[in-house]
Amino acid sequence: MVDYPYPAEFMMPLPGRPIREEIDLTSGCFWEIVWFAGGLMRVLQGLVFLSAYEGANVYYNYTGEAKCFDLDDDPHGLGGWDWQACTEMVMPMSSSQESSMFPPHEYNYSSFEEECIKDFGVKPRPKWITTEFGGH
Repeated sequence: MVDYPYPAEFMMPLPGRPIREEIDLTSGCFWEIVWFAGGLMRVLQGLVFLSAYEGANVYYNYTGEAKCFDLDDDPHGLGGWDWQACTEMVMPMSSSQESSMFPPHEYNYSSFEEECIKDFGVKPRPKWITTEFGGH
């Protein structure tokens, strides 16, 4: 969404091609892990952490002005996606160890509905998107 070929401030100050910059900053570490996967794991774990920090730094602190990252901060109102999921675009998702790399998760509409009511005071409308725009 923000990987423009030129510097932009759409969501926050970012360099041109921020994804490429992030990959450039983080890729060397992973080559070292593959290359030295025998006896240097303790040192390499530090490199992985440093690599993750450098990658996150491109997005969260490209200007160098932030003293620390507040990862719970939502300066762009991205929590709006949660509101939209509750009110317009209910997207049931689940995963299993047999078919996914993600931890097992069973979708439970009742729990989802309770969370929407608790967080936003609204009941989900699972059929709204197809009623409004068609489909199925």
